[in-house]
Amino acid sequence: MSSVVYTITKNFELLSSSGGGTSLSKLSGVRPHMLWKILRAKYMCKRDGRGMLPKDIFNLKGFVCVGTDTSLFKDELEEAWGKRPLEIHGGTEPSCLGTETWRRNGIVFFPDNAFYEFIPKEEMLRNEADPSYVPKTYLMNEVIPNQEYEIVLTLFKGGAFMRYRPGDMYRCLRTVNEKDGVMLPHFEYIDRVPSVIDIAGFTRITEASINKVLELSGLPAGKWFALKEYNGDKRSYLHFWVEIEVNSPQAAYLDEQLIKEHFSVYFRHYDHDYNDLKRLLGVEPLLVTIIPAGTIDRFENKYGHPIRKINPSMQDVIDMKNMLKERCRAGGALL
Repeated sequence: MSSVVYTITKNFELLSSSGGGTSLSKLSGVRPHMLWKILRAKYMCKRDGRGMLPKDIFNLKGFVCVGTDTSLFKDELEEAWGKRPLEIHGGTEPSCLGTETWRRNGIVFFPDNAFYEFIPKEEMLRNEADPSYVPKTYLMNEVIPNQEYEIVLTLFKGGAFMRYRPGDMYRCLRTVNEKDGVMLPHFEYIDRVPSVIDIAGFTRITEASINKVLELSGLPAGKWFALKEYNGDKRSYLHFWVEIEVNSPQAAYLDEQLIKEHFSVYFRHYDHDYNDLKRLLGVEPLLVTIIPAGTIDRFENKYGHPIRKINPSMQDVIDMKNMLKERCRAGGALL
């Protein structure tokens, strides 16, 4: 997974920059050919005045990455390992769906694996707002470049999953092969559908899972919404915006750090994949922001539509922040 490779890369750079793993006692058990590589790499890095990178030790013929945030890491992984990662995509039921070509400029789906249909983003959002609405689907020869689609799969090998929606979003990059002009749609993987928050490819958080964790935790949470964001290190995390019930006896002493710790404990209990994020990748997957009670109701009254609980539109998030700033300037509760 790209998030794991990225973590390995960062740990390698941190280890080499701190001088870890270079003492004679630690190198005593290293095989001679690897010892030669390490000493040669140290000499070259010292000569060039730079830190050691994995490519200084390992000579890869290539490597494959998969995951929701692969596109964010490709350039840095190529610089560190000396080879640009080849991105593939798949799933539990369909196995491997497609791969990038040798040009590494888009994913091509395997034609003998499944029958593919594509739901335009507008149709998907309309279906999300009105579950009774049946979204339109388009075939491989009907997709349009620069448009986003939710994929629909019908597996040729049969099984329980027939014409189903795995919940993945793709953007069509082009419909014609640049080399020979043959009709061959290329796609790039965007993320999960907006109703799912995927963190580093390890865990998938939904409205139902957050409600369950809130129920288990007993926190006096009122209305809330959550979205996927990225920190300065390109790591994704869950940003949880929540109102605290004013009449709750806990409201007086609850702060964002306390809610975060409490929330994290029950999330790790409910979702073991969430626990792996910190244990394996060393990332903090949660940020909590408390907003004044009644804020979401005021937002919906002002703008005339409800805010999505999972991954609201960026315009809605910006409008919410602006509304909170106005309240702060007017002397209301601080964000």
